[in-house]
Amino acid sequence: MVLAGTRGLVLLLFLRNLAFMCRDPRSEVLDPHQVEAVHLYNRTIDGLYLLGKNPDTGEDFSYRQGWLVDKMNQLFAHLCIELLSYGVLSNHYHLNVRTRPDIAASLTDRQVAERWLSALSGQPDKDGNFKQPSEQAIEMLMANKEKLEKCRTELSDCSHLMKQLNQYLAQRANYEDGRRGSFWAGRYGSTRLVDDAALLACTVYIDLNRIRAGLDKPFDQHSSGALGHRITEVLRAQYEADQAQAEALARRHRFDLREKGADRCRVLSKLEIDEAHDAVGSAPSRSGKRCSDKGFLPISFERYMELLKWTLGMHEDGEIELPAALRFSKLPAKAWLSMANRFGELFGSVAGSLDSMSEERKHVSGDAYFIRKQARVVLQI
Repeated sequence: MVLAGTRGLVLLLFLRNLAFMCRDPRSEVLDPHQVEAVHLYNRTIDGLYLLGKNPDTGEDFSYRQGWLVDKMNQLFAHLCIELLSYGVLSNHYHLNVRTRPDIAASLTDRQVAERWLSALSGQPDKDGNFKQPSEQAIEMLMANKEKLEKCRTELSDCSHLMKQLNQYLAQRANYEDGRRGSFWAGRYGSTRLVDDAALLACTVYIDLNRIRAGLDKPFDQHSSGALGHRITEVLRAQYEADQAQAEALARRHRFDLREKGADRCRVLSKLEIDEAHDAVGSAPSRSGKRCSDKGFLPISFERYMELLKWTLGMHEDGEIELPAALRFSKLPAKAWLSMANRFGELFGSVAGSLDSMSEERKHVSGDAYFIRKQARVVLQI
């Protein structure tokens, strides 16, 4: 009897731990009715190089990364989701986004119909622009109030975003290859970022991903990553103001002024939160090219570049002081480097400090989230 009871207890503990370790249902992690920062990602089937160059065969599908960026331009210009950062590699991609249901709630019925339909149009023209919806389609959707409210919710829904993005790329690539079947290894992965430290670490992780993979040199202005676009924007603005200052900036951060620059992505969010000058409230974008004109990190681009170089180990010999951008996260240097270098390994459904993750509860059941052992070890330093 004692042995049977012991076995039953062991089995019960095993099943309990298994339930914790399994990926949570999407509804437990993401809520389209709440403003949330989220890391989204997906990988090609069997890790095949369907988005880049195969080092063994030499076959090169790198141009498909441009397809992904063009589709992001369409989706993030119309959905109520901000694109904070992104990186596309040879067999997977990462997005760092922030949902904005507050903006979706402020839209008129017509604006909801126009945005939702505009995000659905198919193939782009030669300039990467997608066809706009017809007046008839807009009026038909506005007449269906139940469907319209569902569309309003989908405008800030990460699942809707990833469905449109993944489906578009899979169908276009399969058509080009003359094949059927799965393009992606499965449904997308997601990690909710529950504090500023996680948001900063995830952004750095994504921006350095292509460099660590050997696809870019520090700091190339490549269209397949958000960092290349930010560098291009800053250099262009600096050149317009003061060419000498732009050249000094390039020398300081080792930018190559001879590069053409990355300008394919038109929907990237502003980096810095400027409390003195940013508009109060939801701040929908005036340009219409992106969801909002709000920044998302309380640091300047200059400080952010210092942090990237320090994380890569590019600081000057003998320099041991933490970069200014890292001080607000209140993380020890060793813990920060682990978060920025091993983000995908450390975190599951949620990411943040131990205190932040422990305080979070699942959206439906109200249970605590499982925190991986690796994260506990790293963050307890």
